[in-house]
Amino acid sequence: MVDIEALHLLRQRCEALDNLPNPADISFEKYEEIVSRTMTKTQADIEKVSKYATEIIEELENVRELVKNCSVKIDEQMSLLMNEDSFAKPGQKATNLKRIDIKALHLLRLRREALVSLPNPDDPNISFEKYEEPVSRTMKKTQTDVEIVTKYATEIIEELENVRQLVRNHSVKISEQISSLMNEVRWAKLGQKAPTLTRKTIDMKRQENVKNLQRLKKQQQILMEFIENNEELILKLEEEEQKKKDWKNWPPFIYYNTQQNKFSQDICCVIFTMPDGTQETDFDCQCSDAVEDLDNCLETNDEQLVSPIITIQSKKGEMTFELPMRVYVPIVSHDQSLLSTLKLSIKGQKWRSGISLPDIQLPKIQGVAFVGVEIPTHQMDKIQCVAVARHKLHEIEGAFGGKTAVATKGVAFVGVEIPTNQMDKIQCVAVARHKPHEIEVDVEGTVLEPAFDRNVKIKFPQGAFGGKTTVATKELLWTHAELKKASEKHKELQNIKPAGSCIEIACENSTKKDSDLAMYDFGCFVDKTIRIKQSVNQETLNRCSRWFVNNLNPDENALQFKDVFGSEFMEVLKTKETDGDKNRLILRHVHDVDSDVDFDNFLVEMISSQPNVSHKLNSVKSQVKLSRKTENNDFEDKFACEFDPDFVKKEGTIRVVSKFSGKSWEVVPIEASAEHQTRHLKLPSGNDNYQILGLVVPYNISNEDVCKAAEILEELSCVTNVSIICRQKHSDPHEVIIECVKSENVENTLQHLDSIGYNDGPAESAEFDVIDGEEIEIKFESNLYLKRLKRSLLKIKFYKHLQCNRYSEYLEVVSNEDQGPDINYHGYLKYSVPPGRLSLTRTGSLVVYVPKPLEDMVRNFPYTLDVPVKALAKFIAWQLTCTIFISTKWVKLGRYLTGGNTHLFHHICKTIDKKATTAPQRERCEHFILYWANHHASEESDKVEKIIKSHHDPNMESDAHQFIKPYLPGKGIFSNDSLEKMAFAIAGEWESMAKKLGFTNEEINEIKNNQPLAVRQTLRMLDIWRLSDSAIQKVTDLVKNFLETAQCGAKLLTIISRNIN
Repeated sequence: MVDIEALHLLRQRCEALDNLPNPADISFEKYEEIVSRTMTKTQADIEKVSKYATEIIEELENVRELVKNCSVKIDEQMSLLMNEDSFAKPGQKATNLKRIDIKALHLLRLRREALVSLPNPDDPNISFEKYEEPVSRTMKKTQTDVEIVTKYATEIIEELENVRQLVRNHSVKISEQISSLMNEVRWAKLGQKAPTLTRKTIDMKRQENVKNLQRLKKQQQILMEFIENNEELILKLEEEEQKKKDWKNWPPFIYYNTQQNKFSQDICCVIFTMPDGTQETDFDCQCSDAVEDLDNCLETNDEQLVSPIITIQSKKGEMTFELPMRVYVPIVSHDQSLLSTLKLSIKGQKWRSGISLPDIQLPKIQGVAFVGVEIPTHQMDKIQCVAVARHKLHEIEGAFGGKTAVATKGVAFVGVEIPTNQMDKIQCVAVARHKPHEIEVDVEGTVLEPAFDRNVKIKFPQGAFGGKTTVATKELLWTHAELKKASEKHKELQNIKPAGSCIEIACENSTKKDSDLAMYDFGCFVDKTIRIKQSVNQETLNRCSRWFVNNLNPDENALQFKDVFGSEFMEVLKTKETDGDKNRLILRHVHDVDSDVDFDNFLVEMISSQPNVSHKLNSVKSQVKLSRKTENNDFEDKFACEFDPDFVKKEGTIRVVSKFSGKSWEVVPIEASAEHQTRHLKLPSGNDNYQILGLVVPYNISNEDVCKAAEILEELSCVTNVSIICRQKHSDPHEVIIECVKSENVENTLQHLDSIGYNDGPAESAEFDVIDGEEIEIKFESNLYLKRLKRSLLKIKFYKHLQCNRYSEYLEVVSNEDQGPDINYHGYLKYSVPPGRLSLTRTGSLVVYVPKPLEDMVRNFPYTLDVPVKALAKFIAWQLTCTIFISTKWVKLGRYLTGGNTHLFHHICKTIDKKATTAPQRERCEHFILYWANHHASEESDKVEKIIKSHHDPNMESDAHQFIKPYLPGKGIFSNDSLEKMAFAIAGEWESMAKKLGFTNEEINEIKNNQPLAVRQTLRMLDIWRLSDSAIQKVTDLVKNFLETAQCGAKLLTIISRNIN
């Protein structure tokens, strides 16, 4: 450190203390942040100046000692001279100076201790008032004491320079004068006159003086050489010290990841510290991409994580550094419109953004770039860092995605200086976000235009800010295509169009006075009279007026068009304060020229000076001519899309909405101006953030709906479009992979899953919007669930530049009994993003199917009930009437069946007669047996055996027993179990078999319509046939006849022998 640097530091601290904000004007959090930052910097600078002041005092003492002891002769002569009363004692003066030195050092130490002892603002027991009072008092005292020390330091420096100059100009003359003076004093003291000089005395004196002179010259030469050598040494030391403090000369400590991370970075971080004995092994650096660690890093919705969290831990406990250390962290590639920033957390405190450092190139690492930060501390134990990406505020971009990702070669890094000289533990993380277009506004106020939208002008009046304040602007513009796509997902955006860009103004401090925002030109409004009122050239300029103002270079050297602009116009143009004002004046002038020739000349002249403007105007002019030749309304939409966002066809009314300091959107009044197409609105004081958006909306829309549309547009400006993929393994559809994928990666992901056998399942979900840090919740409903999670939620954390987890799960069926008629079991994969950071509703579902096993396909099949009884009833009815159609032999069987109960017999006869009065005897017999079996047979009795025994005819009973065997449960070939086994075997050819068994095409089609699967269709066919007349009448030859008729004897015989017997 040099004198000027020390004084500059002290003056800076005085100014910083003077410029502290009034705590009543800003929030407690912002006041606490500013004061803490100022206190930390003041304390560090006081320590530097204290150290330098000590060095100055030591150097001054050395010089004083050097002057006193410069030579033995001078010392003796000075001692004699100092004995005189007219001279002050040197010891007394030195003592006084030392006392002043000690007082100055004491003041600095007191101030440092006072700053250290200030209360912790995070303490919940300390109110804002209690915190503000000691801080204000301490700051005021610190400012006073710093001014005192500054003044004294100036005096020390001046005194030291005077002493240096005095020593440099010392000569033998001083010795001669002192010698003469000492002689006079000595003779005066003795009260004697000088002795009379003889020639011999004179010669002796001369000889003595020559010797003294030679001795003094030699001593003087030694003294001057000593001073010169010391000054060179001091300058060399100072030069080496400055070189040592230049971080570009510091050796880099490169730390590698010991384990794989999702960001796929081999390097963990790079650290630079001043060479003061610190070794690479003094730090332990680890990275983490666990979602629980990344959760708390993001502050705003537009931030995107571009690095894992880096934790830097000191192995020696808290370490102290003379200068802040610098940390660089590797980042992933991201959108060009975003700026990488490294955020840090010291000792677990709140995450804050560091000041980005310049890029570095390490000779051992090719194709790697960094994002860095200076660690703002001189003591370190543990530090955490993270890199985030935000949108650059100075660029106009597509609001729903914008530019494509940067294809970097190797890895990019971002760096930051750690803002502390003491470190134990620090965490860093890189984020990408908007790069601010910043301007500094002082108390005089200013007029400014956003960097890329000159159609807006902001005026801060004098006194809007209490001191120098940084103001950052951001512009967002939505294209026609983007809005159309967004309106398909959000009905609130239907029939909504932007009138210009969305402007965001972020101020370092809150405004003290109302400011003004002027919005020029909301775009081109097309009506049926436009072709009548305007020429082709005028319509061309109106359609792309906003683009014209934003892109024309108004520099007079680029506008030397004698045929278009006269000298008088150019003088008026010079008086305009902004480029936007100049371009609007040029636009109106070209628009209002009397002749189309002037406009054409303007286009011709622009070809050489500004070809982009000339090309745009000519393109729009060509489209205007085409539009005047057609009455097709669709042409207007195509016209708007092609040149969007230069101009858009707009119909409706303009509403301007605003949002101040995090409050809700609201429609604000705008004031018309005499200036062409200009609207003014007030930016109320007391706010530090403003967002303004003009919208063209239907005439009958409510303010509430307008604000809702603005809110959706704001949220859509920082989202990423994603889809949910659920793919099933072809060999086992129960195995599924579930993944959240960015929309642009869906196709590649599906191709990869297909290649590893997961090529079944539903298509990807519809697109929905998420931002970094949000969580997507997935659950299964209906008849499927995930075996691992049961009914719990599957939660997927989303970070745009971090690969989402791919979940391999196993699907279980809730109930095999449900969804019986369906071919497959199915369930619903439902996904949603809980509201919180965004108010958008984001839900959806996918239908997932799991094929049923063959046994489940026929489970709960609606077989004909009580088949043995029905088959026997049909057989006996046929047996008793086969020879005589009108035979009533069944009456005798009926009486035996009812046990001789005449009343019961007649009751059953009357009941069946009511249903079939004219039915033939065979049918009456069948109905009688079935009615008895269903209503009067005992549950414990064997109905089949009871019916057979009612014959009271051994031959008939024998035939009946033989007939019923294939229908009995167990091994009966026409029992339900056997039908199921046969159905599995012959399902592929059931239709041809049905035709051979006598089914008509209509009957086959009816079976197919009522049953979804081939197995179930086969079952239905066999179930119908076994009770058909053709089957019943085969009597004991039923099985043989079935095999012969179906004509698949050998195959079916094998199946029957294997599955039944």
